[in-house]
Amino acid sequence: MPNILNNEGNSLEQWSLLKLVKIARIGSLLIASQFLSVALDEGIIRMHTYYFGPRLGLFAMAASIMLRFAPILIGTVLIILASWWLSDGLTRIKWTESEIETARLWAESHDLNRTAMWLLFSLAFVEIVVSYFAWHVWKIPHLRATRLFFDSLTLLCIPPLVVSCIVDELRQDALAPRPHSDWAKCHKGLHSEHWGER
Repeated sequence: MPNILNNEGNSLEQWSLLKLVKIARIGSLLIASQFLSVALDEGIIRMHTYYFGPRLGLFAMAASIMLRFAPILIGTVLIILASWWLSDGLTRIKWTESEIETARLWAESHDLNRTAMWLLFSLAFVEIVVSYFAWHVWKIPHLRATRLFFDSLTLLCIPPLVVSCIVDELRQDALAPRPHSDWAKCHKGLHSEHWGER
């Protein structure tokens, strides 16, 4: 973790493009796993009184807070850092074309096709609408944790969104012209041997 947060000097060169893409996907999966954290959090809150006793209530509360907020915070930090370094590296052309192609193929292998993406977003939208009517219109009795569990299911859309954005960025970079190589060719042409002989 200290190496990830250290952005001085040659820190960008220490990370390969494929590793940055994998870190971004790991962060998105951490955010998507929030619904599991809500379930574990509810289990700790309900069971600590019977098994931990009153003395360990503070420990149970700390674990509850960590389960509730840690996945989203850590996942967000990983996505932001990986995306920032990836964009910076592609702009300054720190990676070779083979590295970019390898990372793009790996990201595409973990990207959802258009039908699966449409289905996932449709289910997320239906879940939001049904939850709203269930909790606010029909006034169905429910626990707060139950509402958080179902609402956090919409976070399952985060991993395909992150991977799709990375794939688009890598494709655009692969199609973009290489200014440094073009400049090198022009520079070489201006100083050719034919001009020197004349």
